[in-house]
Amino acid sequence: MLKRRNNMNKILYILLIGAVLITTHVSGQENTLLSLDSFLNNVKTNHPIAKIAALENDKAAANLTFAKSGFDPELKVESSNKTFGGNNYYQYYNPELRYTTPFGIDVKAGIEENKGNKLSSEESFGQTSYLGIEASLGKGFLIDKKRATLKQAKILLQQSKYERQKILNDLLLDAKMTYWNWAAAYKAFQNYSNTLQLAKKRQELISIAYIHGDRSEMDTIESFSQYQQIVLLQNEAAIKLNNAKYELLNFLWKDNDSYSELNEKTVPDTVEFGLKKYLPSLKDLLEHVGISNPALATYDYKLKALDIERKLKLQSFLPTLDVKANILNKGYNVTNKIENNFLENNYKWGIKFKVPLFFREARGEYLKTKFKIQETTLERELKTKQIENKINGYYKEAQILYNQLNTIQENIAGLSMLLKAEGMKFNNGESSLFMINSREVKLMETQQKEIELRLKYHKAIIFLEWSAGISH
Repeated sequence: MLKRRNNMNKILYILLIGAVLITTHVSGQENTLLSLDSFLNNVKTNHPIAKIAALENDKAAANLTFAKSGFDPELKVESSNKTFGGNNYYQYYNPELRYTTPFGIDVKAGIEENKGNKLSSEESFGQTSYLGIEASLGKGFLIDKKRATLKQAKILLQQSKYERQKILNDLLLDAKMTYWNWAAAYKAFQNYSNTLQLAKKRQELISIAYIHGDRSEMDTIESFSQYQQIVLLQNEAAIKLNNAKYELLNFLWKDNDSYSELNEKTVPDTVEFGLKKYLPSLKDLLEHVGISNPALATYDYKLKALDIERKLKLQSFLPTLDVKANILNKGYNVTNKIENNFLENNYKWGIKFKVPLFFREARGEYLKTKFKIQETTLERELKTKQIENKINGYYKEAQILYNQLNTIQENIAGLSMLLKAEGMKFNNGESSLFMINSREVKLMETQQKEIELRLKYHKAIIFLEWSAGISH
């Protein structure tokens, strides 16, 4: 009779486990999976910070357009008239087209019309036309403010891509952390829920056995106490899961810049969470730092822009030597009837020369730029060292966590076997419910520790790739 009872208990125990697995499987089929890739794609497309990051390139392009405006052709019209006491003093009309070339030379063409009874002796009466150039042959010959601004704007446009990537990398770092926190919280809740179902069924079976006189009252109290303990743990896990979900919602947005919501059945990818992600090569990570890390690339472009500023300040040591020359002609056609000796008799030219005696302004401005370059270079070297130290630190941490995961997984496998064996001994009357509960608690604690280690491992990988400037 006792043997039949034990066999029935074994059958019920097997059916219980099967029912739980089926229930879990069916429940999983009803859920909607939000994978990490889908989540990150949403963040990169719709998150306000991602859109702000995209504006970095637009702002730099706008700045480049502004810098190009210094070389836009310019049409200028000047007109003046004076009549006093019935006497026409003068009438002056002068439209001019001017173009600043990329080489720092201004080309201009225009016409003049002068009338009146009291014109200045320097003015030419009637209609004249001119074609000429203006150039700086000393200070500003190799580079001037306009050309320097244009070159720096082009550099800033290239730099903006890395500025955008840096902002996006920081955003994705926080997003990945939040996703794995959610996945870890969900996995913990799953574990407690599965254990709770087993504890509930066990408590129900022991209550039935107690009614039939096969179990003591202490067993029913023991099983119910275990059930209540797991209920408390599941409730705590539910609170953490709820908080993690709302943290995740901070990163989910719609196309129209409105908040996005998660369906109650939406769950994280616990399969990917359960994988031990490949640990990249330390050598490759360190090499990547010097190639395309956005944090360091921005320093490189800053140095390029400062080098242009240095060349501009160096021009201040040259004297100012501005020249201008025009060919003149009667009428509105400057090229009309140009003969061999035309240029000898129809021109206007001028020169302007200026040189400071002590070059204090030039020396001061040049030294300030030189010190900026030294400061930025030192900052880049410091940043490089900090990044390399972070990579080495996170890599070592990831290696240790990887080994710990292997150890704890073996531990979980052993504890699961012990719990199963203890259950069989209990069904045969060779063990106590206290021993089953003790082993079950130990297994739950170890499973939770494994989730925490796995979360730390994922985060170590994330920090490792973020430090190296790798984006996904």
